[in-house]
Amino acid sequence: MNGQASVLTFAVVGHPNEGKSSVVSTLTEDDSVRITPIPGETVVCRTFPVIIDGREIVRFVDTPGFQSPKATLAWFREHEGPDLPASFLKEHCGDPLFGGECELFQPLAEGAGIIYVLDASRPLRSVDKAEMEILRMTGIPRMAVINNKEDIGAYIPMWRCLLYTSDAADNPLCVDLGGRRILEKKKTKHTNNPTRCR
Repeated sequence: MNGQASVLTFAVVGHPNEGKSSVVSTLTEDDSVRITPIPGETVVCRTFPVIIDGREIVRFVDTPGFQSPKATLAWFREHEGPDLPASFLKEHCGDPLFGGECELFQPLAEGAGIIYVLDASRPLRSVDKAEMEILRMTGIPRMAVINNKEDIGAYIPMWRCLLYTSDAADNPLCVDLGGRRILEKKKTKHTNNPTRCR
């Protein structure tokens, strides 16, 4: 195994303008990560390593947001099976309708884990459900980061319901993202650090 393959890698994925680049900047403590309020600024994947004592211990891949999650989900449902990200890339590479998806599926096809970033300051949309179902169908280990961009806490319980497996199983309106590890990124004056909740 080469040195690159042995480094734990996470692709940071989600909808455009949910705070993916901001989360990458926080996790890597790297101010060179480009962060803007303009949706769709990230158009290609960029890798940011975390280096301790001269050794890369983990890397995070900042990805473009999903562009066509409903069409992507329809394709996933028609082609269920192993290695969905790689199969999707093979069929849709170069298709402008799926440019964002092809870019963000590349690190997944190469073995990266998933960190799903969502903005919990707004209610759930159908595209959010489509994105969560796509990520579940990959079978890849994943976790979610709740990025509450507008300091509105009213929607956080609903998002937690959707993300926690046991709650999702009990609620027919919930989608199971398949994990219990949720980070909530709290917006404060002094820190941008994610905190563990529950």
